Amino acid sequence: MANLLTASLISTMSGVLSLAFGFASNVVAARMLGAHGTGLVAFAIWFGTTAATVAGLGIQNMLVRYMASADDPVAANRGLVRKLLGPFSILAIAVTIGMLGWAAYQQILGDRTMTAVWVATAVFYFILAYASLTVGAQRGVRDFPATARQVLQGCMIQLPAVTVGAYFFGAAGAIVGQAMRYLPSALALRKFSVGPSTSVGVITPAMKSFSRNTWFSATIGLFIWTRIEFVFLAHNHEVADVGYFAIGMTLAGLVVQLPEQMSAALLPYFGKHHDNNDLGQLQRSYSRVYRWIGLFIFPVCFGGAAIMPELLPLVFGPEFEPAIPAASILLATACITAMTIFPSALISARERSDFFLWSAPAMAVLMVILLAVVVPSGGAVGAAIVRAVVHSGWLILLVGYSWGRLSIAPPVVDLLKIGASAAVCAFAAHLVLGVESGLFGLLLAVIAGALTFAVCLRVTSAIPEDDVEVLTYNLDNALPEPIAKLALIVVNLIAPKRTAEVRQ
Repeated sequence: MANLLTASLISTMSGVLSLAFGFASNVVAARMLGAHGTGLVAFAIWFGTTAATVAGLGIQNMLVRYMASADDPVAANRGLVRKLLGPFSILAIAVTIGMLGWAAYQQILGDRTMTAVWVATAVFYFILAYASLTVGAQRGVRDFPATARQVLQGCMIQLPAVTVGAYFFGAAGAIVGQAMRYLPSALALRKFSVGPSTSVGVITPAMKSFSRNTWFSATIGLFIWTRIEFVFLAHNHEVADVGYFAIGMTLAGLVVQLPEQMSAALLPYFGKHHDNNDLGQLQRSYSRVYRWIGLFIFPVCFGGAAIMPELLPLVFGPEFEPAIPAASILLATACITAMTIFPSALISARERSDFFLWSAPAMAVLMVILLAVVVPSGGAVGAAIVRAVVHSGWLILLVGYSWGRLSIAPPVVDLLKIGASAAVCAFAAHLVLGVESGLFGLLLAVIAGALTFAVCLRVTSAIPEDDVEVLTYNLDNALPEPIAKLALIVVNLIAPKRTAEVRQ
């Protein structure tokens, strides 16, 4: 448990850094480019990210799951990466050429803006594709410190690159600036592809099946998880409406991406417990991750939605006030999306990825149908409601399968207590803003919400004794001493440990 906690904390810290700089970059781009330019940037990044998933063939997921067991760790696990790099590169280059070809077509039409945007999208895709390969390999061998270092390096480049790019080259410059965040990771692929290797990278039928199934589900999942709403909004409304929805997704993404970073260690560790047939530890780890992530995302989602009318114009400017209703819905329901991460990782680790072959297409079809019906008249708000409905259905499906077929249950009662505490926290923040508005009111609302949440957690006993004991035992090894002591003080204030026995 200590190794999982340490890995999760490293991933969390790098995730927080990435989110902070990414958010700052989005704010800068939004203020410099306006709603129309923000819509172009958002659509281009979505397209590049989608292309990286489709053309990746599930190779990144294969590396995450099997790197540690497929190769010799002393040889830096180069064999498996080298085996997969050839087919991966062929597709990556082909997709890049296709994007550049479309840019050339836009140039023929005389649209210089879209020509530049598509060239920038090709650059973004190419860098992201190889960066994802590196990150997959690093997570597979649990080299989370290396990933964190590259995140830091990328963040140092990202914000100035976006600022300079948007100022001189508009939306295209901002897109290339966002790509700089992934450049250090892409360059780090040399560690796994160059140099001596004692391993040959054997790919077993189980690995091929896992890669194929996860790729198929991820590709279909693009219709559920990524911003497919952009296509319907762009078709039925203005590009500015895409920009408004993108702002709401930016805020909701802060909630979803951080648990993704925190849970980066889940698949290899869940896979380890599965391989060892240690289902008891798998159940304990699964429940604890649910609770620990819930302590973060529930108050942020509910409280953030409560303060959205004051927060959004203050951060992005008055031009984005039309985005408030959709942003409030997206942020309030982002906790649903975040909660799907854990059962998905569990199902993959238990090598039951065939589940995704039928469930993901079903949810994708539902998503497309609802968007086609709702978005023409409902706009960004309708798209936000559809996302909430579909993601709720997906969560129920994932949890039901994990619980019913794999006999791994979520901590339902504990999550209800945490959710109720977060709802009271949001209500307190709303009451404060009703009395005091502006920046000072926001600060008071956040403080009131945090204090209310802490009190409610203690009153409801939402954090079990076992979790307190595990944190007490492991935080000293996972964090620097001053930070660990502070964290333990907070933990014991909201959930005092009542026994002296320590269980791992």
